[in-house]
Amino acid sequence: MGNYFWNNEYRHLMRDIYPEVAQKIIAERMLAKNLALDGVSDEHLDIIQEVYSYGIYNPISSFNIDEDLNFNKCPDLSIRKRLIDGALEQGFENFDDSLSHLITDKVIKMREDLVHEKEDEFKYQMLGRLYFDIKAFTDEGGFGYGKEQRLWAGNVEGQIKEMEKLWNEIRVKPIWLSMEAIKNYKMEMYMFKLEIEKDNPDFITKDNIAQYYEFMSDEDKYNNLSIVMDVFNNRQRDIEAALNVRLVAPISENLHFKGSPIGRSSFGMKDTLKPIDEYIEDIKASEEYQAYKSNLFSSLDVDEAITKIEVSLEKLNDIEDELIKFTNQSEHKLASKFSHARSRLELFKDSLESLKQPLYELAKTELESDEVKKLSKDEVTQKVAEMAGGEFRLD
Repeated sequence: MGNYFWNNEYRHLMRDIYPEVAQKIIAERMLAKNLALDGVSDEHLDIIQEVYSYGIYNPISSFNIDEDLNFNKCPDLSIRKRLIDGALEQGFENFDDSLSHLITDKVIKMREDLVHEKEDEFKYQMLGRLYFDIKAFTDEGGFGYGKEQRLWAGNVEGQIKEMEKLWNEIRVKPIWLSMEAIKNYKMEMYMFKLEIEKDNPDFITKDNIAQYYEFMSDEDKYNNLSIVMDVFNNRQRDIEAALNVRLVAPISENLHFKGSPIGRSSFGMKDTLKPIDEYIEDIKASEEYQAYKSNLFSSLDVDEAITKIEVSLEKLNDIEDELIKFTNQSEHKLASKFSHARSRLELFKDSLESLKQPLYELAKTELESDEVKKLSKDEVTQKVAEMAGGEFRLD
């Protein structure tokens, strides 16, 4: 590079940067945008700062082993390779010996990572494309600000979904884009989308509400009340089936706005409409659910439960015999006996219903967790029957 490149405005940023190949990369970026190398503008400075963000080191600052020469920050694999190769070729003799060894090991490790990333090169390139799309979408005043049609996927939902998919598939995670950053972009984009669609009554549907729910205001949820509650009621049935428990107060409660339920919380875990399997796992890991299970088991007297079933069965047999015996008696006596029998039957039913849940939970507790996973519901029911000493059905 000639002296024409350095001017008083950027001399302190450009003269001694490491590796030197970064100067050439900056110059190429400027020329690609038809900027004079000796010019001064915000665009010039933006290019310099962008390349600096790839881990370039400037000796005017103290060296930070974690941040400086950390070229994995660069999303462009070809540029990253040039920086790594340039650093190794230039060497580290300007650093003290102890630091030189650390830097050498670090850059060599980055070169090894690059080999793995090259195997996923298309995914990295695609992730980079999606990333820059989102940057343009969220850059207020920029050319692509708020324009879904300029996103690769054509819509916010598809763009975020593809980014999450690619990020999870890539073996060496990019430093320049964390999953936390993707979540932040997701929130920003979804809230922006909700804002521009706020006057569209048909925007929120049963199919897309799970994506937007956690970013919706209480007012938005209230305005889509029928969809919100329909989705939550369906999820409640799935959760009850998975946990074998009825979601009633106090273990479950509705969250209200203007006197109407716009959300739900179970075992202290607010439901944000994340995938149902993930939410169920969150519930299982919660302190309230663990306490609920512990209290259930500690309050159960198995001997007493079995006795109740045996006594009820004997009484039921007696009632059946009595019903047959009294069918030829007077209507008054017959009605009285039927009434008495119905009461006994209802008591028996209530007794079984009260025992069904704790016995089922106890049976699962008695078995090893790996063994439980292999059992069908009928097989678990059989285990309950064995514990109860008789027949027992878990309908």
